Amino acid sequence: DSAVISWTTYGLTDFKLRYKSDTAGAEWSDPVAVAQPHVLSGLAGNTVYKVQVQPTCAEATVWSDSMSFRTDCETAVLPFVESFDSLKVANSIPDCWDNSEGTTTSDGYKWSFNTSASGNGATKGKGVDGGNCIRFNSYLNSSNNTNILATPTINLSADAVLTFWWKNPTGGAGEVLISVDGAADKGSLLSEGLTSVSTWAFKNINLSAYTGHNVKIFFKGISNYGNGDAYLYLDNVCVAPIETIAIDASLYATYYNEENGYIMPENLTGHVFSTENTPKMLVQEYE
Repeated sequence: DSAVISWTTYGLTDFKLRYKSDTAGAEWSDPVAVAQPHVLSGLAGNTVYKVQVQPTCAEATVWSDSMSFRTDCETAVLPFVESFDSLKVANSIPDCWDNSEGTTTSDGYKWSFNTSASGNGATKGKGVDGGNCIRFNSYLNSSNNTNILATPTINLSADAVLTFWWKNPTGGAGEVLISVDGAADKGSLLSEGLTSVSTWAFKNINLSAYTGHNVKIFFKGISNYGNGDAYLYLDNVCVAPIETIAIDASLYATYYNEENGYIMPENLTGHVFSTENTPKMLVQEYE
């Protein structure tokens, strides 16, 4: 990553600059002679840095006040996995995710980590595997209010499959969408009708049509101001390469076990076969 640094020169032309990451124990870089503006390159993504400048004239002995900035998030690579288990603060989401879009204004109603121990939707933030999850509030949120949760940009360098766990007992319908190569619109609907499911359910979506592109995945919640457990829950989002396997029809029972969450269509050719632990296989008919 890089950043363009500019400052007030007060008529001076020659300066030196130093910078460091805003982390405990970080040391200032060696000062370098610069002109204004200056491009800092080779920076880590999603990192806060501090920068100072000082005129090079002999009278200048004091560095300027620090200016802070955060670099952009880096493009994620395969496999991309988010369990939400690192979230500890109420109403938080992972770094480089975004929940700012939509008509929902209250942070507590947007897609976020929940810590409530009582009342409707009181999961204490627990997901399908006992770790954390996030949720969209369709219970207190005004009817038809929306909120869109966006992943970081992910590079699909190979055929990939999107998998996640979800439930939505009585809330408004959820949707999954995708944008390609930075497009502002979310032109492709990957899934809709994510509602009326009271226990955790596994979902997989083949993303092979987008191989070779940078994409963002969007989880859209639409409130119905519902009763009961009117929340859309999300856990264990994964975008992983598809691995191709070939199976004989006689091995069908070996790979299909509904109790363990395996998904195997009757017509095997070209369908995604996913398991709870290995959500990344494309089944091809045995020859």
